Amino acid sequence: MLGAKELGIAWGDNPNHWRWEGYPGSRFPKVAELQWVCWLETRGKLDTRLLSPNTVYGAYIVLKFKEGDNGFEDEPIKAKIEVAGGNDSVCSEERLVYFDSSGEHSPSDPVLESQYVAHERGDGWMEVDMGHFYNEGGRDNEGGEVHMSVLETERLLGKNNLDTESEVKSTMERAEKEEVLVEISEDIINNIERLPEGCISDILALTTPADACRSCLVSTLFKSAADSDVVWEKFMPPDYQDIISRAFYPFLSAASSKKELYYRLSDYPLLIDGGLKSFQLEKSSGKKFIMLGAKELAIAHGDNPQHWYWRGYPGSRLAKVAELKWIRWIEIRGKLDTRLLSPKTFYAAYLVLKFKDVVYGFDQPVKAKVELVGRAAGNNEVCSEERHVYLVDNGGEHSPLDPTLAGQYVARERGDGWMEVEMGHFYNEELEEDEGGDVHMSVLETERLGSKYGIIVQGMELRPKVDTQIP
Repeated sequence: MLGAKELGIAWGDNPNHWRWEGYPGSRFPKVAELQWVCWLETRGKLDTRLLSPNTVYGAYIVLKFKEGDNGFEDEPIKAKIEVAGGNDSVCSEERLVYFDSSGEHSPSDPVLESQYVAHERGDGWMEVDMGHFYNEGGRDNEGGEVHMSVLETERLLGKNNLDTESEVKSTMERAEKEEVLVEISEDIINNIERLPEGCISDILALTTPADACRSCLVSTLFKSAADSDVVWEKFMPPDYQDIISRAFYPFLSAASSKKELYYRLSDYPLLIDGGLKSFQLEKSSGKKFIMLGAKELAIAHGDNPQHWYWRGYPGSRLAKVAELKWIRWIEIRGKLDTRLLSPKTFYAAYLVLKFKDVVYGFDQPVKAKVELVGRAAGNNEVCSEERHVYLVDNGGEHSPLDPTLAGQYVARERGDGWMEVEMGHFYNEELEEDEGGDVHMSVLETERLGSKYGIIVQGMELRPKVDTQIP
């Protein structure tokens, strides 16, 4: 990492523009704090002999923002990486990046987000990827340099940390970067680029979709290999063609590539089995999502129009939802053959619901249970988990102290306009085709027999518990 004092910063020696001071959490004694400039220009260079040879590197600018507006929300900044070899050869990469961390300019593919938008590093600082290069290396006397720069010289608006009147705020915004550092980060990629493209494709097929997308950044050869049908066919579930054949509506599976088909199945839920179920892929892993629609569930008194009303609902992926009119107890059950799920995968089961404007009778918890029956339970005939959950949380009074547990015990928003509560989780073993097993899910409230109304049930969803996502 090159500290800010090692960089060439325009007006860096002018205290009216930049202030140099120590900062908590910085690994260097001094950082560069922006006071006011019309444009940003920061450059750094490094002898490539200080880096590991035969290695792909990424270069990052490391920075922080003060609270309040800054002068970089709307316009991108030009980032450039240039490698000059000992034989006067030059290899360069140029891109436009945003220092804005609001998410407004994030690309549609989250895998690419860190390349074009500032994001958190995990050490309290932000970073944005300026570009990549391959350090070939060589004998000690065959040196070269990597030149890095971020330039913002076209939109010459003032940037400072002074409060201004509201009518001129659009052209006199506050901006401060409390550290401008460049980090050379080594990607662990050996010199396998010399292998045939087909061999690289076979290797990438053994990784994950997220890894394959990242490998596109290495070189054009890697991109071609990573985009090949050989790779993305491996990421598909083995039974994906059978699932597509069960689509409720005509599905154009003849995509231009397997990668396009994969993205289509992960971006858009596919209704199957007469529209009673929904199927989707988790984009970062290729694991299966399955939702059982309300019509596929066993709902106590569900066929009685005095208790439940079946209708279409805006924003539901299923044709019919179950709207509770009035009942004295809740009993909802669902089950699914575990062979429809991805093997060797941890799954969580969720009840997906909405609330009407007036909800009544859910101030007490309900009993949620997830149970594996048959061969799916392993050596035991039954493997179960039971917990008490709240479908409605009035003012957060039932939320657990640990916010990461909120969705497990109290209904929370999903991001698609619906709510969900986790009923339990389980590990789905890999079974032979003739070794069936079921996962049984239930939500029961039979002890406090009081009036209840005001919830809308879309279904029960089973999805893998994964840490990384790319859509």
